Amino acid sequence: LFIFYSVPMQGKTNAENEKAVLEEIERMKNEPVTAEELQRVKTRAKADLIRSMQNPMGIATQLAFFEKVAGGWPKRFTQLERIDKVTAEDIMRVAKQYFTESNRTVAEIEHAEEGGAK
Repeated sequence: LFIFYSVPMQGKTNAENEKAVLEEIERMKNEPVTAEELQRVKTRAKADLIRSMQNPMGIATQLAFFEKVAGGWPKRFTQLERIDKVTAEDIMRVAKQYFTESNRTVAEIEHAEEGGAK
């Protein structure tokens, strides 16, 4: 599961916002991210992973997740190295494979004064 979320700027519609998000997804499929973008995301992902292990509940949650979803709890301890191995080409390949229209669910939230909740 991968979630993209975005909030339209003042004066923009949900449809305009969705179009912009879909354009960015298409760009991700066809243009490699820059080295700086990739490094920034890797640094954030590694920091989040380390922070998630700062208390017993976080440790238990991480170990349970890796045991049930990621192929076993020992893989948790190789995750930092696995993050470092991700390339811009990997991102493009995965985006092309998974970020397709047939895999997409779109939800919108509207203010009541703009036409009611959906």
